[in-house]
Amino acid sequence: MGARERRLLLDLLAPAPTTSVLDVGCGTGYFSSVLADAGLRVTGLDPDAAALNFALRRDPRITGVRGDAEALPFADTAFNAAVAMTSLCFCGRPEQALSELWRVSREAVVLGLLHRRSLLYWQKAGRGSYQGARWDQLSEVRAWAQSLDPRPVQIEARSALLLPSAGPLARWAERLSGIGQHSERLPLGGFLAVCLRRPAGEWHSLGAGAGAGAGAGQARTPGLRAGPLSAPIDTDRSGPSDGWGRADSHFESLT
Repeated sequence: MGARERRLLLDLLAPAPTTSVLDVGCGTGYFSSVLADAGLRVTGLDPDAAALNFALRRDPRITGVRGDAEALPFADTAFNAAVAMTSLCFCGRPEQALSELWRVSREAVVLGLLHRRSLLYWQKAGRGSYQGARWDQLSEVRAWAQSLDPRPVQIEARSALLLPSAGPLARWAERLSGIGQHSERLPLGGFLAVCLRRPAGEWHSLGAGAGAGAGAGQARTPGLRAGPLSAPIDTDRSGPSDGWGRADSHFESLT
């Protein structure tokens, strides 16, 4: 299941090496490490100090920033791209969070969402680690995108995880969905990945922008507790012991 999610993320992002990426709601850094493994310069942002602490200890390639998805502490177009993998599901104003991701990105934004039109929704919504999570559809993402400036020139969506289990039948369905192509396109998968792309003429190809990435952004919101972390955050709370944070909670429960 994790492999399907990783493949959807990287296929949609299609990043060039050294691309700078902001991982919003990075939790304990699962997808941040996926991006770093692809050779990208990754900044992870999360409001949870303990989870961010864990991410930085787990993967020293990640630059950590503590902050809020709805008021990102970075300058406009500070990164080549931004991703939010199952973190917008916990934002009270997802359209505002998307607007912020769009503002700090030069090329594209990729969202990983819990898909309301899925078997997973009917089995898991409101239960266990899914309590408090919002389930979305592509039509809602398109509605959020109406207020983006500039408007996306392309909105591409794919989904995976048709069956809400990790058994042999579920694995067979996922393999079948990938026959003859690189990524899954199951219409009713529980994991919905959406890529929004900026106009091609506005910037060069993904990864080509100069001076982007971790450290390029400047804090823009007075009083916001955020900033690059060169050392783990001091906190009285102990970090997650199993390596999974809020942003990865649906993956934990599926497995």
